Amino acid sequence: MINNPEVMILDEPFRGLDAMTKELMWEYYSALYEENRRTNFFVTTDIDEAIFLADRLLIMSNIPTRVCKVLEVDVPRPRTLAGIIENDRANEIKMQALSILHEEAMKSFSRGSKAAADFVDAYSKRVVKS
Repeated sequence: MINNPEVMILDEPFRGLDAMTKELMWEYYSALYEENRRTNFFVTTDIDEAIFLADRLLIMSNIPTRVCKVLEVDVPRPRTLAGIIENDRANEIKMQALSILHEEAMKSFSRGSKAAADFVDAYSKRVVKS
């Protein structure tokens, strides 16, 4: 931030943190964003993190890798952890994202091995409420 960049690019910056520290960093980073309002390109595999920090989610496809869906995170700012957990729209976005990600994950396991078949069987029993 010293050079005052116009765009911040971060790739899983909070991945190795414990749950409590990670949430503190979400709040800190969100406050930094509110202060500076610069463009952020933030890569994460954590849906809750994405919804808390993002204005737009770009969900990637399996193979070939491409953007398969863009979801607008139209949840008011500034955001708090308690507020985002209780926000119906945030939960709706999470369910949409998970549904798309589950569909893409299933494509990875349709190659015919016994392990893949076992995974697909277990995964198909998972219930995702929308």
